[in-house]
Amino acid sequence: MTDYQGRDSEGFTYRTDDHDDALTGTRYTSRDDAILWEVVKPIQGTGEVSDAYAEYDVEAIAETILGDYDEGYACKVTDDEFWQVVAEHEAAK
Repeated sequence: MTDYQGRDSEGFTYRTDDHDDALTGTRYTSRDDAILWEVVKPIQGTGEVSDAYAEYDVEAIAETILGDYDEGYACKVTDDEFWQVVAEHEAAK
């Protein structure tokens, strides 16, 4: 996996692929931002998926990997755990 951080057009920091530093990672003020940057972007960043919402149960993934409001909606799992959760929530084809 590629390990790098970036900033979106509004200046929010995000990780694209690596969740190894999850417990000290980026915090978000909105759950929607956290879902976008911690679930959707990493899945679509593989280049194998163009629409994460169509191919995965994004809400179920987010429910499993994200902390709550008090935790800053930060990702709370490692990279390996993240991809395991993603595999468990692949939509039936």
